[in-house]
Amino acid sequence: MPRNSVLIAVLLLLPTMLGLDQTEQDQAAGSPLEAIRQQHALPALAARGVAWDHENAQPVTAFAEQVGLRAAGSQSRVRPDDLWHIGSCTKALTATLLATYVAEGKLAWDDTLGEALPELADLMSPPVKARTVADLVRHQAGMPANASPRLFGQLRVMDTARGRAEVVREALMTAVAVHETDQPVYSNTGFVVAGAICERLAREAGEPRPWEELLAERVLTPLGITKGQYGFGAPPAGKDVTMPDQPVGHAHVGSGWMPLAPSALADNPAAYGPAGTLHLTLDAWATFCMAHARGDDLGEGRNDALGLSREDYAELHREQKGFAAGWMVGQRPWAKGEAEEDIGTVLTHAGSNTYWFAVVWLAPEKDWMLLGAANAAGEAGPKATDAAVGVALEAFSKEPR
Repeated sequence: MPRNSVLIAVLLLLPTMLGLDQTEQDQAAGSPLEAIRQQHALPALAARGVAWDHENAQPVTAFAEQVGLRAAGSQSRVRPDDLWHIGSCTKALTATLLATYVAEGKLAWDDTLGEALPELADLMSPPVKARTVADLVRHQAGMPANASPRLFGQLRVMDTARGRAEVVREALMTAVAVHETDQPVYSNTGFVVAGAICERLAREAGEPRPWEELLAERVLTPLGITKGQYGFGAPPAGKDVTMPDQPVGHAHVGSGWMPLAPSALADNPAAYGPAGTLHLTLDAWATFCMAHARGDDLGEGRNDALGLSREDYAELHREQKGFAAGWMVGQRPWAKGEAEEDIGTVLTHAGSNTYWFAVVWLAPEKDWMLLGAANAAGEAGPKATDAAVGVALEAFSKEPR
């Protein structure tokens, strides 16, 4: 069938793509998450709510549910161990990767960018050269939000290493110093620079590896997250979106969703990895998030799986103009601990490559974490995942948000 005929056929099917058959509707009856999914007409929706059980020193899952279809129009339903693309929520993992080097004494948060990347120091203006690694992961280093349109277009045909190097060079050359009185500039390229610092430290150690391998080796594997539970780019769902092996992302077309077969075009360029190309199971993501949610409860010394101390987590969570290291910082009444304050601190982030949407909320004072994910974005993704997180929150808290 000609390509245009295939597209027309898909578009004609879009109004009915999101429906479940009667058996599936019966199975989903009574599920608040399914009601949210249908309300927002999404292919699939998932949420997790996990709390730390201090008495037994283990996480307890208060809510875990996923509803809907891996691909609109398919008969393949999402499963508990499916992979979800988390977009910019990857940034917290990149910052944590940097923290492992700080814990080992191979890097300091107050190292300047000129010190952290000396071979590129000549590309930086003096004010940018003086910004610190801590500034970088809090969006305070003046890095541009994204690569220029010219470079971004070229990244599709560059290999990952070259593309990443070009993004770093351009970012450092065009960065504008952020002074203490200025507002931070949310920057994807800044986290590509952060990834480059990790890669440089690996080269210095005589074991050069890309950010993807370093993240797996130093963050994911120590937490017990194994191959098959994570990856980079679009999840490996197979080429046939009518019988996908994993959830696929969706483009919004007309009043419906068109599933995208996994390919390089189904995600941002691989060069953007440290800023947002990770996919993983929600349980694996929850494992990482719980390390942060209870980081301030660690005893003396570096005794968590990543070799980090409560002081290391405190630095990762330290707020500066609304940002922590790979997180945004806010307050919510439901996040307060046993202190008399009316509100508690939350760490949060959302991520999307425009085909997926994910959001995370952590309440370190209560050792709670909440996740929501959808395999589509648009206006519906943020609204639905927010509502899904609310359902997860209600599973272990009756306090109003």
